[in-house]
Amino acid sequence: MLAVLPLGAQQTYKVGDRVEAYDAGWNKGAITGLGTGTYEGYYMVKYDAFSTERWFRPRDLRPGGPADAPKQYPSYKVGDRVEGYDFGWHPGAILETRAGKDATEYLIKYDKFSTSRWYHPRDMRSAAAATAEQAEKDRASASAVQGPRLGKYGIQSYGGVSAVPLYLGHFELMAGGKYRISRTSGEPYYGEGTYRFNAAALTVEWLSGPLAAPEWSGKFSVDGNRHRIALRSRTIAFNTQ
Repeated sequence: MLAVLPLGAQQTYKVGDRVEAYDAGWNKGAITGLGTGTYEGYYMVKYDAFSTERWFRPRDLRPGGPADAPKQYPSYKVGDRVEGYDFGWHPGAILETRAGKDATEYLIKYDKFSTSRWYHPRDMRSAAAATAEQAEKDRASASAVQGPRLGKYGIQSYGGVSAVPLYLGHFELMAGGKYRISRTSGEPYYGEGTYRFNAAALTVEWLSGPLAAPEWSGKFSVDGNRHRIALRSRTIAFNTQ
């Protein structure tokens, strides 16, 4: 069922107008028909992303911009070394190509299996990209063993997938295995304590102070320049200095 949204004064459209239609979210499309009879005052909309058309009331429409440019995918040739994703990345080589709906598709012969499979390029990567990704993982792992850098870590709590994270303040890791914690981005600090880094387990262990509670874990990881300490399943602290 369409949502009734308070969009203000209803607009009129003509065939060919670009619009966005609300149906469990805003979807880009174009007006392809004007309603008569039972559908008097309605507009037929052809979605950009789907093959279907639907009648919409004007209150569920808003002016839309041009259609998104077709997504560009990398291209490969027969013999190229690639990896295809199927519950994990699997290396192989391209045997054949064929025209797909929106991109060239590729038949990959796996290295470790006797079978081959057709792939869309969105589910592929080149062997060079795979090597670069592994090198970055190795670099991050080596950096993580060194432990979290000193400085301020902003604390964010995450709810639903699309929800804006809730800012809970920050803690500051200081020299000598000490930390202090605030409910804001600055002072005042309402507590302090001590910690240590377990390089074998890659965890920050809170020894005393407000964070020294069973429910506060401290799994540590590095992503590029960002140091990340998991506090709870949905509460994470970040430092990007």
